Amino acid sequence: MTAIAERILPRTDTPGATDVGVPAFVDIMLGNYSTETERKVFAAGLDEVNAASFAAHAQSFVKISATQQDAILLKIAVASQKK
Repeated sequence: MTAIAERILPRTDTPGATDVGVPAFVDIMLGNYSTETERKVFAAGLDEVNAASFAAHAQSFVKISATQQDAILLKIAVASQKK
């Protein structure tokens, strides 16, 4: 989740997702305010990203380049728009 958040909100001349605590915030929201079903949906989404990474690059999402990560996230975003 951290790697995905960093690709969505990367550190530039301003703080990135990790710098501003996005991973910790998501953990709090999932742990304290989400239903079991919502947590399962979230986990399934992370699994989808990792599966796409393995399919395209034979490596987990966190081990591929930023450019490769962006391509995977874009492909998933476009596919979800067509649903």
